[in-house]
Amino acid sequence: KKKGGFGSGASGGGSGAGKKAPPSSSDGKPPTVGEFKKSGPPGGGPKKKAEGKLPAIVLACALAQLLAAFSFTCMTSMTGLVWMILFNFGPTELGIFLTGVGVISIVMNVCGVKTFIKKIGAPRTIAVACILQSIGIVGYTFITPFWIHAIFFVCTISVGFSLSLPTLLQIATPAVPPNLRGKATGIIAGSMSIGFTLCPLISGPLFQSDILRLTHDYGSFSHVMWLIGGCIGLIELAVLFKFVGCGKKLNLAGNAVQQSEGGGKNTISKYNSKTANVEMTKQNNTETV
Repeated sequence: KKKGGFGSGASGGGSGAGKKAPPSSSDGKPPTVGEFKKSGPPGGGPKKKAEGKLPAIVLACALAQLLAAFSFTCMTSMTGLVWMILFNFGPTELGIFLTGVGVISIVMNVCGVKTFIKKIGAPRTIAVACILQSIGIVGYTFITPFWIHAIFFVCTISVGFSLSLPTLLQIATPAVPPNLRGKATGIIAGSMSIGFTLCPLISGPLFQSDILRLTHDYGSFSHVMWLIGGCIGLIELAVLFKFVGCGKKLNLAGNAVQQSEGGGKNTISKYNSKTANVEMTKQNNTETV
């Protein structure tokens, strides 16, 4: 503060130094609403920081999850009818079996995903999930002995789809700034619902098609929809190879481990959490001011 008494100086008159006076028009009249908005509030508060853009890996993971959900719905939308024709099973048998599949999915989500990613990395895990699910979708309707059908179903479709969403989220999260991670998670998870919605629109009509229609013990149906589901899985695998890559190892902490060209040792590039913490501190300080 400048030396001096209380008055109309830098610290006097009840108005502190450095405060920005409200805007006024050239004739001394109070400013209009438009002039006030244009000049901003007194004191010049901090400008709102731009939200930023999501990295391309988020959109690639969302597309992969959409395709995986579409392929998976080839099974969920038609299995009740398939079991009636293959085994003459009704809703009771199907309900018991799907309950067991749900328990296996819970175990996979809690323990299996973490184990797979820790052992072989997230990019390789999602590739394995895609391949397993695609093989299961294409093949399970052709298998008539029930015990082989059930084991094949669980080991391919159930395990494959259970690995998909958690692994894709693990791949995308380290590349997204902390303030956009909620948005990225919503986009990837929401794309799964799109796949669930689109598939039944064509699976029903194609089930009654004459293309690749085979006769079984209790009726006949077309297998073409499940072949389409397998092709969708191949498209998903191509997207994963293009945008995610399957030669990297990504652990649960978000560290990308790649094989170096010389010496055969692994080089580790870690997600810079310190930088992220500094950015969050700056943002909190700005909001406090």
